[in-house]
Amino acid sequence: MAQKSIGILILIFVWVKYSQANDFPSLLVANATMGVIIDHEYLGIEYEKTFEVLKETIERVIREDLRGAGLNVKYYSWTKINFNKDFTVVFSIASCAATWEIFEHVRKERLLLLAITDPDCPRLPLHEALTIPRIKIGVELPQILVDIRTSHSVNWKTATILYDDIFDRDTISRVASSLSVESDSLAMSVSLLKLNSSTDLYERRENIKKSLSTFPTRSVGANFMVIATIPMTIIEVATELNMINTASQWLFLVSNPRKTNVTQLITYIKEGGNVAIATNNTIIDGSCSLGENCLYHELLKNFAMSLSKLVREEETIYSQISDEEWESIRLTKRERRDNMLEFIKDRLRDVQQCKPCVNWKFESAETWGLRFDNTEGGKLKAFKPILTYSAVWDPINGFVHYDNLFPHIAHGFRNRTIPIAIYHNPPWQIVSYNEAGEVKSMRGISVNILNELAVKLNFTYAVHNVERSGNRTTYSFWDDFNVTADDDMKATFGLPSDVLELLTENTVLFGAIALTVHETYEKVLNFTFPISVQAYGMMIPRPKELSRLYLFLSPFTVDTWVCLSLTMALIGPLFYVVHYLSPYHEHHHITKKGGLFKIQNCFWYMYGALLQQGGMYLPRSDSGRIIVGTWWLVVLVVITTYCGNLVAFLTFPKMEIPVNTVGQLVNQKHGFTWSIRSNTYLESYLKETEIEKYVRLNDSTETHDSVTNGTISRVRGGKHIIIDWETNLLHIMRKEFLETDKCEFTLSNEKFLDEKIGLILPTNSPYLNIFNNEIYRMLQMGFIQKWLSEYLPKKDRCSSKASSIEIENHTVNLKDMQGCFLVLVIGIIAALFVIVFECCCKRYRVLDETKLIKPFVK
Repeated sequence: MAQKSIGILILIFVWVKYSQANDFPSLLVANATMGVIIDHEYLGIEYEKTFEVLKETIERVIREDLRGAGLNVKYYSWTKINFNKDFTVVFSIASCAATWEIFEHVRKERLLLLAITDPDCPRLPLHEALTIPRIKIGVELPQILVDIRTSHSVNWKTATILYDDIFDRDTISRVASSLSVESDSLAMSVSLLKLNSSTDLYERRENIKKSLSTFPTRSVGANFMVIATIPMTIIEVATELNMINTASQWLFLVSNPRKTNVTQLITYIKEGGNVAIATNNTIIDGSCSLGENCLYHELLKNFAMSLSKLVREEETIYSQISDEEWESIRLTKRERRDNMLEFIKDRLRDVQQCKPCVNWKFESAETWGLRFDNTEGGKLKAFKPILTYSAVWDPINGFVHYDNLFPHIAHGFRNRTIPIAIYHNPPWQIVSYNEAGEVKSMRGISVNILNELAVKLNFTYAVHNVERSGNRTTYSFWDDFNVTADDDMKATFGLPSDVLELLTENTVLFGAIALTVHETYEKVLNFTFPISVQAYGMMIPRPKELSRLYLFLSPFTVDTWVCLSLTMALIGPLFYVVHYLSPYHEHHHITKKGGLFKIQNCFWYMYGALLQQGGMYLPRSDSGRIIVGTWWLVVLVVITTYCGNLVAFLTFPKMEIPVNTVGQLVNQKHGFTWSIRSNTYLESYLKETEIEKYVRLNDSTETHDSVTNGTISRVRGGKHIIIDWETNLLHIMRKEFLETDKCEFTLSNEKFLDEKIGLILPTNSPYLNIFNNEIYRMLQMGFIQKWLSEYLPKKDRCSSKASSIEIENHTVNLKDMQGCFLVLVIGIIAALFVIVFECCCKRYRVLDETKLIKPFVK
């Protein structure tokens, strides 16, 4: 039974599969059907003539060019057609809106659509249909811009069109509409800027400069289309204003190449610019054969040839396999449509008989990193951009791309090899050299960033070797070749003169070198977005735990204890007065004698209540009971607060931190000395600043080339402080912990004087913005922090600052309780003194009584 059910399921599956595959007739058993739509409403008086020409052309093509296949043709003079599964292709001549409406119906049936439509109409999806606009010579510009957008030659969200008086208002309106109208591609936000095309060259240049210098690129965008008769002046002014850069894109549409020398035009493009130039190559001498009749014939002929080719291929395959296999593998409607469309497009592109008169050529300027290709004898030659052939446009094929219109936007440096400068300075740059002094391997934070930049911006790099024997700063850059994660962070305030020379002379494009951002270098170098910010801190002796002898007093401050004592001293007498003066006792004939009618008993009653003890007496009057009840509430709050804080002080021992800020340090209340590393940003800053506390810090500071064991021993002794990067101090603390297994040092809570560290480029580098964008992205993604953490010391129990003590289960010991025993001893001693005093007083009274003269009684 189970096998029978499985068999039925398999049959159902095969039937469904075959039924889906065979939802249209094969070309071997049925003729193809073509629907021809000639919209009478769209053509108007041209309808009859067009119908006759098209009908004659189709008959001619079927007779001469269709081989081994049949074609049924159905003509329609309206666009509301319901296409069924028997159709193969639809040929239409209709308005733009009607063409898109037809396409939506054709797409559902997966048919091929060959559409001839209005100019300025967005082309149908290139992989599903063929669209040919009816363009006249001289008014093709709006269609070009429509095709630029729909073919995704540029992916702009905003565009600014610069134009002059050569174009009338209607043409510019069509141009703007062609970019902003909605279609399958996203519409652009278009801004128009009209330029003065004065005949006076100086006046024209000044007017253009005034217009561009005040142009709000931040809010409007930096994508420009120049449609003007004066592109030379525009590109000259834009270059002067630095508007042609890595962040902008400029498309120049040269409608009259006879008046504009394109070769001279590119001489104004500087390194890093993104410029494309479209040149009008329209044939106006009558040698072209563009005409609608010729176009109809060529388009239908290519369709007939594609249909014949498909039939031949199907016959070849069908003759070699069974009917069941054929139904399984034969082309689907989508595959048949795609094959025919690809064949027709290839023929129109490569074997055109009706060559269009209208033709535009697009060239792109290559500028990024090109300067380093122009070398002669190891020296850089003058920069000269290269124009590459990127695309052509004609009305039939639209855009035919050979390369990206803006190649650097799409592919960065296009895999060029650019020279970079680097030197050994761990952990930022860890460079290994071979015996010949050549770079063998590189790693480190800056190298990781360099490799990520190379991937994202599509370049390779050649290391410009800085000789180890070259000039350097006073401290060594070349020690610790086998740096480990436990070595400290080397200073970045200092640049070898060899490297500085490479960058100032533009011999290298980029310096993969971590360098402190400082005004001295900012005059001759460009800094990227900071890759790290190192804050300065102070390494101090780990604070000792305060004595716990007076731990029982710690929950309250001195003023709290004073207020509590005064309250205790006053509440007893107050209670006595209220209780004694209450008329309750006279009313009930109670004798005011003994008990709470004595002031000392009232005091001890309130004291006992404070210690949560009861008393022998309870006031009978309501006034007295209100005083007692209120005092009990006060006692409840005081005792609860005291007990909670006492537990906290037992769990978290109080630490005595002598110095936490620079201000506390320079006040010299604790007699500390301090030292900093020489040749650092901190030393430079302290010498130049006018802030009082830093001036005082500099006056008494000691400098050293490196932190020695002697300096650390001075800190351990409790009277010296080391000031350095907090990361370096953490390295020192970890190193000492590994050697001694003791936590003898800690860091101050205050971080001060952030030192920004960035990579470097030549001062006039056009690539600063793109490097900044990529570095900022790495920071946002957490890459740089991850790479930096690989060289930070691992956390241990000494890593935390003195203010954050690790929570442990604390067992109360004798040290915690010594204050209690102290109170007990003081109480006993006080009681002994009082009892001695009482004994003395009693003896004095007895002696005094014996001295009295008594009367003689017989």
